[in-house]
Amino acid sequence: QSFCKRLIKELNKLVDLYPSSIDVLRLKGNILDLKASEISYTSYDGAGDVFYDEALSCYDEILSLNPDNTVAHIDRAGYWLRKKEYDLAINDCDSAIKALKNGNYFLSLSEELEEAYSCKIEILEELGKENEASAAKIELQKQMTLLSVSR
Repeated sequence: QSFCKRLIKELNKLVDLYPSSIDVLRLKGNILDLKASEISYTSYDGAGDVFYDEALSCYDEILSLNPDNTVAHIDRAGYWLRKKEYDLAINDCDSAIKALKNGNYFLSLSEELEEAYSCKIEILEELGKENEASAAKIELQKQMTLLSVSR
């Protein structure tokens, strides 16, 4: 049994013990996401999808516990981006950005702002929406400037 499978098994036990622990759910979601990426990188038959879908369940659960959890919105936006569900990904980016502007952040306001905007910009560019992507870049620069001034 691989290390990752053993880790997921142990994380499932932790989730059973602490079903409302955002930290445990996020760790499990991120490990599942990594496992899915690893499988998808070596196999193109969708074998990693089950792990991506289980990671999505973790992010959904976090957001049911705390709708303003910016990191879960960012993680879920990445999921939607991989699935090419661009509207859902942008909605999660926008939810994260809104929460961040209201002062809700998990670890680092600047890093989370950068990650949320970068994801949104990537999607807009992929959709060929260059004007919207440029506007998002300008907004990110503005937010980062406001952060640096307020420190």
